[in-house]
Amino acid sequence: MKLLHVALVRSSEAASDRFFQDVLGLPRTRTKTVAPGLSAQLFGREEEHQLLYYGNEHLQFEVFVSGRTDFAETHLGHVCLEVEDARELLARCTAAGIEVRQAAQGSSRVTFLADEDGNLFEIKERT
Repeated sequence: MKLLHVALVRSSEAASDRFFQDVLGLPRTRTKTVAPGLSAQLFGREEEHQLLYYGNEHLQFEVFVSGRTDFAETHLGHVCLEVEDARELLARCTAAGIEVRQAAQGSSRVTFLADEDGNLFEIKERT
């Protein structure tokens, strides 16, 4: 089994581009639209959704653009990313105004990022 993609919801295309391209450094690979009928059958919402895809050879994000603001108020779901240089990523987050959450866990620290829409990303540095 292998993970093919992670699907998330963002409030706007601009916010999505800013986070995935500028902060995480992942290029947008394609864009498409999900028709209202298909959306109703799969997700129970008869709404058209723009889909934005970001990724590289190791990781793919499928982002649904929605004007809704109530989809991420409180949740535990998150995406865990392994990065080469966590310090450099956290500096980009700070520069972009992305919330960084850190907590001590024994002798180490756990790091999460929260994008502007409340999606959570756990960050682990490759060792």
